[in-house]
Parts: sequence; structure tokens; C-alpha cells
Amino acid sequence: MSMTADEVIDLLTMIAAFDQRTVGDDDVQAWLLIATAEDWTSPLAQRAVIEHYRRGGDRPRIKPGHITDTLTDLRRTISRTLLRADLQPPRELADDPRAEITWRRDHARQITDRALAAWARGEDLPQLDPPTTG
Repeated sequence: MSMTADEVIDLLTMIAAFDQRTVGDDDVQAWLLIATAEDWTSPLAQRAVIEHYRRGGDRPRIKPGHITDTLTDLRRTISRTLLRADLQPPRELADDPRAEITWRRDHARQITDRALAAWARGEDLPQLDPPTTG
């Protein structure tokens, strides 16, 4: 579920504590447009802001693109690492390619959602055991 205007206000208030920016209605609407288009959630956006300022460095004033880039990179990491280890469909789907594709898509979404939720809570990305063979 995308962020609400109130959640964007909360996010911008948090950001203003770091960089002393002023926030008005136009700022809220502009950030809300991006948050909606990029399907941010409040917990993910807040964690992205925290990570941005934890790193400090070359981008002191965070912009919506920084949050989007962080979340895109995170999803890419999840796809590269977690999904590769845990996408073995149940054997009973071997003769039903459509059901297998649906299972893979749903399973990938569940793993991604769980990993993103853990990250948003401040946890490291979960580690999955490699699939067992046999």
C-alpha cells in the first residue's frame, strides 16, 4: 500500500530534522506523487532515509530519487540473493507449467515482501537456507 499524505508529512518532518529544510503543502504533494508512483511504504521510505543519513557523505540533502534508488537496489539484491536460493517449486507442479509460473511469481513476491518488511524494521536481510535436493 502506497503512502498517504500524512505519512509523507511524517517522512518530510523526519528529513527536516536532518537537513533543516522547510516543508510546505507543495513539497508534500510533490513527494506524494513520487511515493505513489514508486509504491513506497512508510516503513521502507523511513528506513531508506535513515540509511541515507547513516552513510552521510556526498548527498547531504535527500531527494525522492535517493529513496527510490535505495529501494530499487534493495529489491535487486533480494532478487539476486534470496530468490536464487529458494525458488524450487513443489514437484506436483512439474506437469503444469502455468501453475509453476504462478507459484514462482507468488513465492518471489512473498520472499521479497518478507525481506523488505524485515529491512524496514531495521533488520538485516534474512538469509535463506539453500534448497534441499532429493
